Amino acid sequence: MRRAGVTIQDLWYSKTNGKPDLSRPTARNGRGRLRYRVAVTDARGRTTSEHFETKKEAVERQRQIAARMSTGGYASRSAGRVCFGEVADLWFDAKTVRLKGKTLEGYRSLLDTHVLPRWATTSVGDIEWNSVQKWVAELTASKPLNRRKGTLSASRVRQAHHVLSAVLGHAVRLQMLASNPAADIDLPRKTTAPRRYLTHEQVALLASECGDFDLLVLVLAYCGLRYGEATALRRENIDFERGRIDVVAAVERVGRQYALGTTKTHTTRSVPVPPQVLARLQERFVASPGRRLVFPGEDGFLKNYEFRRVFDPAAERAGVPGIVPHELRHTCASLAIRTKASIKTVQRMLGHATATMTLDLYGHLYPDELDAVAAAMGAECVYPPRTAGVTQIADQRISAVQ
Repeated sequence: MRRAGVTIQDLWYSKTNGKPDLSRPTARNGRGRLRYRVAVTDARGRTTSEHFETKKEAVERQRQIAARMSTGGYASRSAGRVCFGEVADLWFDAKTVRLKGKTLEGYRSLLDTHVLPRWATTSVGDIEWNSVQKWVAELTASKPLNRRKGTLSASRVRQAHHVLSAVLGHAVRLQMLASNPAADIDLPRKTTAPRRYLTHEQVALLASECGDFDLLVLVLAYCGLRYGEATALRRENIDFERGRIDVVAAVERVGRQYALGTTKTHTTRSVPVPPQVLARLQERFVASPGRRLVFPGEDGFLKNYEFRRVFDPAAERAGVPGIVPHELRHTCASLAIRTKASIKTVQRMLGHATATMTLDLYGHLYPDELDAVAAAMGAECVYPPRTAGVTQIADQRISAVQ
């Protein structure tokens, strides 16, 4: 296999001892303007070439390529001729190894709806930063397919850009591109609605309005499970002696199918259960000893729409209209923080990947120490200065020096 590197060849003259010999002109001598050939051999032994009119241009290109090869950032121009659609297929196939079905379904939708219609037949080497920025601006002003009014949400635009950038990043790893042209793009700001956190009284009233789903509301609000994790709970996942729920799986919907899979973070956790909720869980299994799923649906797993048929009207009656089940998870975090639980404890309870994520979401719920800091600094402040005191301090310093 050829050794990796970049060389310059004078096409007009043959070499002697590795250098062009002016006494040995080639058949191409004086023919054509592109006299110098820059040959690049990559780590896999593949050779590509570029041609230049002057030696100065060839040497400059050799220097650029050598610098990129030394940092692993070189990609040949010919490699960039592969169509974006082909690279997207390679990227998507690679993602099927570890991503959950719901995530893959979302990526497929973004590719088919927003990304591939614009970029499928474009060579990855022809995609430039300004064309990506223009595409993002056009997406931001476009109308969604499922609504007659309004424009595409900022969240959807950002998701589409994420997929485009991920595919181009895959092209960089495949050495089709030297850098990602979708990096550092100006994206629309994503607005987030203020979160609602229920009180203990509101949780109790909401649960009482939900009839047979009252226990599900309590588990969501006091244990912090995601909805899919709660509907996947089985009898063996509850340790009544320790007062713990072992969260080991989650139900996910892919297309129209509901299936059991891993949790969102692909990890398991054990969460504490308040005594009142634990007692209600025990009562449920005593009343139905053959029950396997804690919260079964009409046909297997409890579907979201089955629960929302009861939950949404109950929220209206309880005085919290428009609240969604996931906000009970936020409620759990706020109620735990009110008991002075640490960020690390809340992270473990909710199953966040990092404590930083928990802090970003719920850090504002912790007591603000800014007022106490300001008061303490004010107590140390000596402005306006007292002249006599300042003079006395100066005299003491002079005496110490003497």
